[in-house]
Amino acid sequence: MAPSFFLLGSIYFAKGAFVKTSVIAFVLYFSVILLNEFLIRLVFPDREHYGPTPFSDVYFQQNGRRYEVELTGLPKLLISLLSLAAAPILWGIAYVRFKEKQL
Repeated sequence: MAPSFFLLGSIYFAKGAFVKTSVIAFVLYFSVILLNEFLIRLVFPDREHYGPTPFSDVYFQQNGRRYEVELTGLPKLLISLLSLAAAPILWGIAYVRFKEKQL
């Protein structure tokens, strides 16, 4: 997904494309991680928790036992499909933007 994101950034920004795209990627990535951490703490208050990686399983401990919470069914399928579709969507947006620049 990173190459398609940077291709889109190089087409969108005229000057300093790599630096600007890197800053946007950094801000987006850490914003998602902070939002995910906030949601985990909201759902599992007062517990030691693990797995703050976005869209992954969450592990926590309670009374010395380790528990795992994971998505199943349709939500897991939707996240998997979104993850797989992200790169082609970015490639498509980059293609449309590139065609607009050529005109």
